[in-house]
Amino acid sequence: MHRELGSAAIHARGRALRALALPRSRRRPRGQRSDVSRKHGGPLTIAGFLSQLLQLAIALLLAPLLVGWVNKCRAWLQNKSAPSILVPYRMIRKLFFKDAMVAQNASPIFRLTPYIVFGAMCCAAAIVPSLATDLPFARAADAIALVGLFALARVFMA
Repeated sequence: MHRELGSAAIHARGRALRALALPRSRRRPRGQRSDVSRKHGGPLTIAGFLSQLLQLAIALLLAPLLVGWVNKCRAWLQNKSAPSILVPYRMIRKLFFKDAMVAQNASPIFRLTPYIVFGAMCCAAAIVPSLATDLPFARAADAIALVGLFALARVFMA
């Protein structure tokens, strides 16, 4: 008799806790997955692809501006005259017009390294949601993927 009362009290307590948790209209039916366990990221649509490209373009265009701003803040902290924020853009333009000097006995990996590093950084900028959250590459946006991309770039830079 004592056990039956104990189990009845436990079941009543469980029903009371479930009733407090979610209203009956918001509960999911049995056997259905919750929204939390579902993968994030929208399907590959034209709008999603264009917003992904826009996010990547903005990240690539604003990265030198951030470098210029950091250099300006460093100069201010050291009580020196600050260079222009646009100096990194000028350096990039200058580097695009320089000829590539590669040794004759350089390996193909040495020649591919800048492209691999640039691609890894572009992928890292693409999977981090900064403008929108339901981007096509959002499924890959986790810390392990970012660490892997940064490690790939670091291996090729070493």
